[in-house]
Amino acid sequence: MLVATIILEPAGRCSSYSPHLRESVAPDHPGCFIPAFGAKCKAMAARNYKANSGLYVAVFHVAKTQHIRVGKLGRFSFRKGLYFYVGSGRKNLDARLKRHVLKKKLLRWHIDYLSVRAKMIGAIVITESRESECKIARKLAGSCDLAVAGFGSSDCCCPGHLFYGPEPI
Repeated sequence: MLVATIILEPAGRCSSYSPHLRESVAPDHPGCFIPAFGAKCKAMAARNYKANSGLYVAVFHVAKTQHIRVGKLGRFSFRKGLYFYVGSGRKNLDARLKRHVLKKKLLRWHIDYLSVRAKMIGAIVITESRESECKIARKLAGSCDLAVAGFGSSDCCCPGHLFYGPEPI
């Protein structure tokens, strides 16, 4: 299993969650830290994947509490802090992650509603099969709060695939 941590911002207070998250998701695989400080570097980091499919945990920062409508799920309060979204891509995983960074896009999936209002600060990419997506969500549920019931889990039986953690002090 390859675990590649992609950080889209210079190291700062939000990046301190990365080792904790990596430990929760893949404790036996320390991963690869790939800093990415601009569009050119983001594309370079995406090319460093061993496979263009797999699982990921995207990390978003919400700077201040806000109410966001999430498609048919409804309207929810998103507290200031960090949000961890477990997702998967069967192909074009790098394009999926880049989509999460875009602010102007058609709102199609639950994560789109959050990603246009929060800043994506990084991702952990795991080259495992899609069947492991729920397993990773269960591991995160053990160390983080479920942010919105049903978020990102309309195609499985999980309580949700979006988790919340307050900002580190």
